[in-house]
Amino acid sequence: SDPGTPRVYCVEHPYFDRAGLYGEAGQDYGDNLQRWSFFCRAALEVLPRVTRSPCVLHCHDWHTALAPVYIRTYHRDLPFAKGVRTTAGQYHLCYCYTPMRYAWAMEGEYLRDFGLAGSPLAWLARRELAKLRAWDCAAAGRVTDIVAISRHVAGRVLEAYGRESPVIYPPVDVEAFTLRADKEPFYVVVGRLVP
Repeated sequence: SDPGTPRVYCVEHPYFDRAGLYGEAGQDYGDNLQRWSFFCRAALEVLPRVTRSPCVLHCHDWHTALAPVYIRTYHRDLPFAKGVRTTAGQYHLCYCYTPMRYAWAMEGEYLRDFGLAGSPLAWLARRELAKLRAWDCAAAGRVTDIVAISRHVAGRVLEAYGRESPVIYPPVDVEAFTLRADKEPFYVVVGRLVP
């Protein structure tokens, strides 16, 4: 069928044959780095087969970190991989959840989490992350405006890219919540947990 026609793919692969997404019993799967590398590459391989021209490729968090690298290397000749091109007068807005944590704010933690902090490979990881930060700054420079989701993220944007960013908080239906006058000795925070 033509690109753009909806399809459903059923894939049998050992990377899918497991109970959890990231791991089990509080432990990461030992092959997570290989799995996420495989998934990034697989997603990019299938794109030209399912759509003529993707509008947005959302790469969020460490497990999608290789997708931009793969686009620049393996897929650089595909039309969608040429990078965002804007014409005179075209507006390019980035609604920033945060600059890449593993490259900017939490490099040390990620290196420790992957057992690289004290290893001989630490220098290589730091060198590659420095290249990634340089690429990220260049990409941020091609954006007309950056809007942050919080004042904290606006601070990260300023630190990483040297750019001021107004804050537009994510939409929340505040009418769905009732404030109580009597407080209890605890509070609840609900959010996405990022490994």
